[in-house]
Amino acid sequence: MILKLVGGNPKNHRKGVVMEIRIKETKQLETLAVYTDDIEYTADLITATDFWNSEREEYEMTTEEFEWWKEYIQHMENDALEVTNLACELGLDEQEIWDRINSKLDCDMDVEHQIKQSIIEQIKEEKTL
Repeated sequence: MILKLVGGNPKNHRKGVVMEIRIKETKQLETLAVYTDDIEYTADLITATDFWNSEREEYEMTTEEFEWWKEYIQHMENDALEVTNLACELGLDEQEIWDRINSKLDCDMDVEHQIKQSIIEQIKEEKTL
């Protein structure tokens, strides 16, 4: 699984494409993107209709909302890389690690990263016993 925060044109759903967002306070355009296996799904991830301004025909967020999503995507990217590395280091099946993580993710998005990190640490500890 590859998740990546990138810049670019938000027009198409393919690798390297991003979601352009107008920051309400500054009116600046910023970009967010997350994709897996060459498919960009930022708008799906953040339920983009919540941020769509139909009058301007563009996405809008406050600075605080944008920063929250930027950090969330960065955590997703880092967690995915850490799971891949852990599977390689310990000779585990990566999907089994994700299955274990996903079984615990019936939670608020604010705590997903902490739960993922907790399970990663549990797996490390189990393998060192």
